Amino acid sequence: AIYVEMPIKLHKCPKCSEKTRKIHDYRIQKIKHLKWFERLCYIFYRKRRYKCEAFRKKFL
Repeated sequence: AIYVEMPIKLHKCPKCSEKTRKIHDYRIQKIKHLKWFERLCYIFYRKRRYKCEAFRKKFL
């Protein structure tokens, strides 16, 4: 199993284009990967959802 998480950075809201670093929550996405060194491999990606203060919506 491989665990992956991207660094926190400034994101732009897709609706209002307001920039934010506010984090709403995290979700774990399990990705089945092809064989790696002849072993079945799973990648666990910790997705982050951001929160727009101006528009009051959550986005990826």
